[in-house]
Amino acid sequence: RNWDAFGRIRVGASISIGSVLMPEFAKIFAVQRPETDLQVRIDRSDRLQEALLSGELDMALIEGIVHDDNLVSEEFMEDALAVIASPDLPLPAGVIPVELFLQQRFLLREMGSGTREIFAGVLTSAGYPMPEPAWESLSTAALIHAAEAGLGVAVVPHRMVCDNPAVRFLTVEGLVFRRKYQIVYHKNKFLTAAGQHFLEICRNAGKQESIKEQDHL
Repeated sequence: RNWDAFGRIRVGASISIGSVLMPEFAKIFAVQRPETDLQVRIDRSDRLQEALLSGELDMALIEGIVHDDNLVSEEFMEDALAVIASPDLPLPAGVIPVELFLQQRFLLREMGSGTREIFAGVLTSAGYPMPEPAWESLSTAALIHAAEAGLGVAVVPHRMVCDNPAVRFLTVEGLVFRRKYQIVYHKNKFLTAAGQHFLEICRNAGKQESIKEQDHL
């Protein structure tokens, strides 16, 4: 099939969003606009921003901070980062003091990832130093497995572990790890009808999440 005759859009997604949300978004898009080819690139948030600036992507879904004034960002969904560990790790029940938390072995995403950036930002804003990670990984799944094995404390997207019975969710005194998922594109980018359609799929998903959260309150 000659996709050039029908059009295509090139969408980036951070590793977390690409793992959890993008498959569903792509499925909806394929059903609603079968004439348009959706090409997806899953990468770190900082690399996706570079690809937007160089024109390699039409838009990207990222978490973390947008670093260039030439990029337009729109928040479309909120997410929490979960602090997880093995139930066997010798930590007290209830809320954990920050000082004890900072003494743990940390299992973190690599520098440049949105997850790592948010974690560092929360600590810095609260006046605490960024700990040296015991593990660094491009793979969130690897960090979850390491936490399950009792190798330290991991900080990962809540959506990726919310149903995981093998980990304990930790609450740290005075620290809340929340972030916004963002749709990002170049300010001079002309978004086609197909591109606008994909944006609407993302926005609608965010609205549905908000409704679900309100129902749980």
